[in-house]
Amino acid sequence: MEEASATARLREYRQTSAQAFDTQQSRLRDVIDDTTRTSTDRETAALQLFAQHLTAQSWWGLLRDAEHILQLPPAQQLSATVREQALLQLATTRWRLHQRQEALQLTERFLREFPSSVYYTSMEVQANRLLLELREIEQARSSAPSELAAAQARMEEEMRKGPLVPAESRYWVRKRCERLVEHFLLEESLPVCHAIIESWQKDPNVEVRQEVVFAWRAKVTALAELGRFAEARANVEQFDAFVSSHPDLSDTHAQVTALRSGLPLDEPESSAPR
Repeated sequence: MEEASATARLREYRQTSAQAFDTQQSRLRDVIDDTTRTSTDRETAALQLFAQHLTAQSWWGLLRDAEHILQLPPAQQLSATVREQALLQLATTRWRLHQRQEALQLTERFLREFPSSVYYTSMEVQANRLLLELREIEQARSSAPSELAAAQARMEEEMRKGPLVPAESRYWVRKRCERLVEHFLLEESLPVCHAIIESWQKDPNVEVRQEVVFAWRAKVTALAELGRFAEARANVEQFDAFVSSHPDLSDTHAQVTALRSGLPLDEPESSAPR
């Protein structure tokens, strides 16, 4: 009973915090748009707003507010320092959301518009990393047919030597889930990875549970790459519950935390125009 009461209180605290957070953000936006306020007040409000979004992982909201600041008419524009921060946050957040082409365009815009910025070198690094990721994705997709066919041929060769033991069968199924994600065949990977999770998560065998860990990690990665963040978050919580219920998987908590930290905690609707 006490545990249920504590859970209810924690839920109330979160709701109260969310309401206070929304109220504070609304106040900061009002200050930003109020041209009767001093430039210092408006700029401080903008920087505080960026910081709040980053702390709360409200990345869609960060996109909305950064875009709004950059689109202010000339008479209402904030300082170059704030516009620089807005563009930096916009480019970096598009990358966090796996929108690499948009992120690259915005990063190049930053390099053009703010050549003397103290962030120039780090944004140049970001541009090169985005280019590398885009090339790697293209190569992974183009090599998928031959590499997946080769993996299938290897499995069939093993089967010709004799029936596969259960561990070997599981290995090939799990590796297909992972390979599909690695080759960015994301939609195709989801039913494969999901079937592993559904079929094997209640197996008492420790080795089978490890295969489920690999599959769940791959599934969350695929959902995030597809921009299906609400589903990814739900799967992270299910993955966390699975890990927590098995002491032999305690060292997997770090993986769960890493997956969770890579996801926005707000919804895309929060990026709608104000």
